[in-house]
Amino acid sequence: MAQLDAALDATDRIDALVTDLANVVTQRELVDAPEPVDLEAAFRSWGQSKAAPDTLEVVASRSILADKQALVRLADNLVKNSTEHGGTAVSMRLGTLEDGFYYEDSGPGIPVENRSEVFKPGFSTKADGTGLGMVSVEQIATAHGWDVTVTESDAGGARFEFTGVTDPT
Repeated sequence: MAQLDAALDATDRIDALVTDLANVVTQRELVDAPEPVDLEAAFRSWGQSKAAPDTLEVVASRSILADKQALVRLADNLVKNSTEHGGTAVSMRLGTLEDGFYYEDSGPGIPVENRSEVFKPGFSTKADGTGLGMVSVEQIATAHGWDVTVTESDAGGARFEFTGVTDPT
């Protein structure tokens, strides 16, 4: 049964990636009709990870101007990355920055020498990784006009900072 669940999860993931690619090909963009979206709600609605949405600590949240589906896919990719590298017990935090937001975890982190490679297609530290999850995160951020940087969280895990984010008010 576990193998069937894993296969279904992989199929769902492939479907999401194909949908993203189809959107880019047909619409030439990953973002369609940005609207006010609550960060916390978007990050609690992920679907690709086995971690429960209530394992996310929200330090601060607010509404941002974003494509809701794209923001949920971004959250899916970040949470999936956290749990793949840190296990389902990894702690995750979401907070705001002056002109954006951050997502961080308590996992093993991303070594300094790999940080410039994280957003390159095919880069993965996992033997069975596709190297597409973080590429999707960067593409979604860029499509919104945001900058994304990766650094280290206070807990030693990965921290992704998204800046240049538009406030809908």
